[in-house]
Amino acid sequence: MGFGIGLTDSATLNDSLEIKDNYINGLSSFIKDCKTPMVISIQGAPGLGSTSIMKMIADELSIDVNCKCVEFNPWLFSHFDLGKDLPIVMLQSIIDSLGDDSGESTSTVQKILKGASSIGAGLLSSTAGFDNMFEKGLFTQLRDLKQETQLLINKKAGIIGYSEKLDKKHPEHNYELLYPDKDAVGKNRVVFFIDDLDKLSAPAAVELLEVIKNYLDCSNCVFVVAVDYDHICHGYATKYKTDIEAGKSFFDKVVQLTFSVPTNTYDLRPFIDWCIKELNIDCPDFEKNSERFFELADYSVRANPRALKQIFNKYAMLTRLMDRGTLENSKNRELLFALLCMQQAYEGIYKFGVENIEKFSSEDFSLLERAKVTELKKRFPDCAIDADELEKAMLFLSMFAKLVIDADDMRTFNYLAEESVHVWIKK
Repeated sequence: MGFGIGLTDSATLNDSLEIKDNYINGLSSFIKDCKTPMVISIQGAPGLGSTSIMKMIADELSIDVNCKCVEFNPWLFSHFDLGKDLPIVMLQSIIDSLGDDSGESTSTVQKILKGASSIGAGLLSSTAGFDNMFEKGLFTQLRDLKQETQLLINKKAGIIGYSEKLDKKHPEHNYELLYPDKDAVGKNRVVFFIDDLDKLSAPAAVELLEVIKNYLDCSNCVFVVAVDYDHICHGYATKYKTDIEAGKSFFDKVVQLTFSVPTNTYDLRPFIDWCIKELNIDCPDFEKNSERFFELADYSVRANPRALKQIFNKYAMLTRLMDRGTLENSKNRELLFALLCMQQAYEGIYKFGVENIEKFSSEDFSLLERAKVTELKKRFPDCAIDADELEKAMLFLSMFAKLVIDADDMRTFNYLAEESVHVWIKK
């Protein structure tokens, strides 16, 4: 545990969800041995851990001398109105990351960037017309620039050293000239980790994938991209004013392997233990009744590490803000944790509860538990709880209602509910 308290949203190498042995090692092994070029997408909704998965894979690959890892986050460019120049700027950043301190690499990087700028974003993102490309000699420029890029990648991967003997007119001869053993050459690769692609607008995310396909489709390259399938399909349809099926075809053409974040195998117990230790929460209930806290989390936010971190951060802050005497009671601490789970996962139900807190009795919670919307509306005419949300929350509400009824102290419950509002943003 480091200095200070609080759980950040930074990616971590801590395998508290226990996925390394089965998934991280397997993905890393595939990346080391796959044919290139290869594009792998990590699929998962925000907060499910795709960034941490990429970080753990990069850490695993870093110990292999045949793999050189390059990290790129396009979200850095989403804050600027770059318009049609966005593909060029992103490409320049990726190419620049391939350079090193040697004069040869620096010269090659500058040559490639100059050439890319002269071609323009239209070609790189597939918006230039065929006739226009032919008239301006863009095909020749693109071919020359891809050859230069391939040389730079080979240098980064440790396959070749720059030499006056290189036949730049016939780059396919370079392997035979410097490394007769092509099998050995094939093991060396540059692995690009491109995160947060979903944080770009959908059309901009499509443009970056087009840059990868049109310009960086080079041997000895593996791209690991955190991106949502639907985001790209809709982005392609929007950009080219076509249908979703065309977007699906584009995705399938660019991406050769998809891997879904394995939330169904996440074990929340060690993750919850890790959160408690990191926050230094003095709460013996988590050890004595860990299964109950696990179930409250599992029936609400489920396998969402980001949401769980937010719940524990709120819990740690409120325990410093609230009356210490109230929190000496273990049932009150459980109720507070349950309220925060409800706040995070079932905001409609939570909002209804805090707005009617003075009218609620412990018996009313049994109506929630049994999803009796009609009876609730008789008791509370302004009840706007969605029936589908109630249905999804039934297991959670069953536990929640039991906690409230067992506590048998609505005044204390009201206090806990009112204090929980301090860490709630109405959406």
